[in-house]
Order: sequence, then structure tokens, then C-alpha cells
Amino acid sequence: MDLKNIKIEIVNVNENVEDIVKSGILLDDEATCYHGFKSLFEIVWSIISTCIIYNVTLDNKQIGLILLSNYEEIDDELEISTCLKKEYRKLGIGSYLIRKVLEDCELNGVSKIHALVRCDNAASNRLFNSLNFIKYEDDVDDFVLNNKRVKQLHYVYDVKK
Repeated sequence: MDLKNIKIEIVNVNENVEDIVKSGILLDDEATCYHGFKSLFEIVWSIISTCIIYNVTLDNKQIGLILLSNYEEIDDELEISTCLKKEYRKLGIGSYLIRKVLEDCELNGVSKIHALVRCDNAASNRLFNSLNFIKYEDDVDDFVLNNKRVKQLHYVYDVKK
């Protein structure tokens, strides 16, 4: 697959942002990025009001969504969340997309990007390690998903290095 055929574009608020976000978050087969929300409506409005939204398409079909949100109210630090349709995983697309977003962040004065990844998500852990995100061993957070406690790791990428 030629990665140059994949489009990654920031969603303009004037576009049909609700539909783009709804279809994008439904690509997250385990709904792990959105564990704290009670409804799809709540998720969509939280994302629209707080995130920079990148829509990822191939042949005019949505295959992913990348979200950047403020990290703990630190002005120049963002948290990244990604969703990629299952059949497009493990093809190098995720690393290609995150690199593109990191380039945008560098151009826009962002100093650090944070990623919170479930410990049992081996593919995402490998991805962030391969992109030179630093894993903070002592900074493990957890949450409840489907009545089970889930641990996640904290990765940080220094954009300005």
C-alpha cells in the first residue's frame, strides 16, 4: 500500500464534524479511548469541544481518527489518541500518521506529546516505542473498563529535541 494515498486532514468545525467523529470513534473496536463516557453523544461533544481532530481517509473512505487534546492544562503539551480501522493496522499506517501529526505539532510550537496506552495493547506500545516516545515506568495509570481494572502506560515525546 502506498502511504501517499492516505489523506490526513484537520477537520474544520464547519464541516460535518459530528458524523466524522461518530464514525471515527466507532473504529475503536474496544472503545478503550473513550472509557469514561456514558453515551456516544457525550463522547462526540467532548471531542468536538476540546480536541484538534484529524480525519484519516483512503479513497475517500474514513479509516481512522487522530485526536489531540490539552494535556493537564499545560499550554504547549498535548495528548494524542488514535483509532485506526482494524484491517489497516500493522501496515505502517499508524506510524506514518503519527509522524505527520508530530510534524504539525513542531510547526505549531507544541513542546511535548503524551500518549496513554493500555499495558495489554502490545501493538500500540511497540508503535510509540518505535517513534521514540519515552515510557515513564513509574507513571502507570489505571481505569475501569467493562468491570475490569485496566492499567495503562504513559509515553511522552519531546517535540523540540
